[in-house]
Amino acid sequence: MNWLQRYRLRHYIRNSIVVLPVVGIVVAVFTVWSLHSIEREMGWESARSVEAARIVIGTLAAAMLTFIVFLSSTLLVAVQIASAQLTPRIIAFVFRDPVTKGALTVFVFTFTLSLAVLVRITETVPLISSRLAAWSCVVSLCAFFYLIDHVGKELRPSGVLKEIGETGREVIESVYPRLLADSPDGPREFLDILDEPPALVIANPKPGVVLAFDSAGLVRLTKRADCLIELVPQVGDFVGAGDPLFKVFQNGSGLSAEAACLYVAVVRNVPTSRIPLWHFA
Repeated sequence: MNWLQRYRLRHYIRNSIVVLPVVGIVVAVFTVWSLHSIEREMGWESARSVEAARIVIGTLAAAMLTFIVFLSSTLLVAVQIASAQLTPRIIAFVFRDPVTKGALTVFVFTFTLSLAVLVRITETVPLISSRLAAWSCVVSLCAFFYLIDHVGKELRPSGVLKEIGETGREVIESVYPRLLADSPDGPREFLDILDEPPALVIANPKPGVVLAFDSAGLVRLTKRADCLIELVPQVGDFVGAGDPLFKVFQNGSGLSAEAACLYVAVVRNVPTSRIPLWHFA
């Protein structure tokens, strides 16, 4: 897996609200399967009646499904209102919010767990898994109240500006880890080389927005090819198909254009909900 594929995977996991709930489904199924195997071997059974357990756990499962539907619909409506009053880019912050992802994961985990326990209630009631399903619903209820409070505060203008400020500070610190006064004085000969005509110009193969690039990978690539390259666009710039992506100086005959393009993430048709106000890697 090259750097571009790893970046796309990290970018999807970071900005997607689907990954953690899917993991919650898998964990819930594995948890019930493991607990039920232990309960059968140890003979652990609950003293409560089968019908009562079915009614209670079935009601809890229906409540969890209601939580999931209510959260999804309310979140979409709130995001649309906030994006209309503030900016559509606020959608990226909401769907990347760890509290929202965590709450939805808890709801999906509890819903899957309750269904898995419900289908295993036949002639007896499992002791541990049934109690786990009940207490998971209590935890989900608390998480729901906390989520409503959190989303209501974060979607206020002050909360949005706070989130933007923290994101901007993280970007600045990641791009410029050292202060200018603390930076060592390095050789400046390469600045004069950039004024010369390039030996090779690598064009962008497909249109899109430059989201990130692998600086360490590009350094290794230039050392192997014994050349100097300049990345023409900046992060956040739109680059059309055929526009210059790299300028190669000092020979560069052994540099592969396909290999160089694998170190730059150019995404086509990026919706505004997926582009934050600042986005660097």
